[in-house]
Amino acid sequence: MNRPVAARRSKKIRSRAVTAAPAAMIISLALFLLIATGRKDQSDDAVAATVLIDINIADENDIRLLPGIGPAIAERIVADRDSQGPFDSIEDLTRVRGVGERTILNLRPYVVVNPPSPEPSLN
Repeated sequence: MNRPVAARRSKKIRSRAVTAAPAAMIISLALFLLIATGRKDQSDDAVAATVLIDINIADENDIRLLPGIGPAIAERIVADRDSQGPFDSIEDLTRVRGVGERTILNLRPYVVVNPPSPEPSLN
C-alpha cells in the first residue's frame, strides 16, 4: 500500500529539517565565536585603561600607542611641545595640526597632562 505522494514529500521535508537544524546551530555558533574572538576593537590598539600617558614627557613611541595617533601626529605633538612649551591641558593638543575635538574626546581616558616639575634650585 503506497502512501499518497504529498505525505511522502512531507515526511522527507520534516526529515531534512530535523537534520538541518543542528547543522544550522553549529554554523551559527561557529560564526558567533569567529566574530566575537576575531573582532578588533579600537581599544585593542590603545593603551590599557590603567596606564596613563603624560603628553608632557612621553616620547613619540609612547604617544603612538594612543588611539588614533599615528607617527605623523605623534611627531607633531613632540615638535609642538618642544617649540611651544608643555601642554597645560589636554585641550592644548588642538594646537597641533591634525588633532581636533574628536581626537581629544578619544584620548581623554588615556592621557594625563602633568605640569613639568620645577627645576631644583642650587641654593
